[in-house]
Amino acid sequence: MQAARALVGDEAGLRLLVATEADHPDIFQVVAASGGAERIEGTTVSLSILPRKKRDRLQSHHSYEVPIEEAELASSLGMPPDSTFVLNAPLFMKEELQGLLVVAGPASVPRAIRDSLEALSSQVALALDSALTTEILLIRQSEARFSSLVQNSSDVVMVVEADSKIRYISPSVERVLGHAAGELEGTKLTVLIQPEDRAGVLQFLTSGGRESDANPGSPSSA
Repeated sequence: MQAARALVGDEAGLRLLVATEADHPDIFQVVAASGGAERIEGTTVSLSILPRKKRDRLQSHHSYEVPIEEAELASSLGMPPDSTFVLNAPLFMKEELQGLLVVAGPASVPRAIRDSLEALSSQVALALDSALTTEILLIRQSEARFSSLVQNSSDVVMVVEADSKIRYISPSVERVLGHAAGELEGTKLTVLIQPEDRAGVLQFLTSGGRESDANPGSPSSA
């Protein structure tokens, strides 16, 4: 953002947006901001509100600038009140539109600066792509280590999502419960528990395995 700020000046509003939902590629989130409204980070906007012509322009790897009255995203991004023009520069990762650099200011962005912003957007996209690749690699390495620890464990190890769906269960479940791991993965844990026990089990899981003070006489405290 400092490089972009140096190009456009302190009076401009800057927003860096990235796609954060794989299932909804039109949803972009503000991950960095400078100028204008405070605490705008985390705000989400949908590119689906843009006219087809503007979306096609972005998809063709080109920026576009419009008067703020014609900038559909500006009202959600808390730009400086004296802004009269808005520039949208696309960020591509692996040939897919994955981000936007949005600039709003009191005057139109000169062509030379616009070219520099487009070049900067490409550099930002490369940096984001590199960071994402590193993060994915670290996650895979972590999952591989986890898998290696539980493959031969005599205990049943489960990874349960917030909605109680079983994301992973160790192979030892077949020896202990008689069900293959593949049969149970994707199943909600609540389906496998007797109705009268569900509330207690879910409370145990959401508390991180700590015994509830409200039930000091439970068998687990004996």
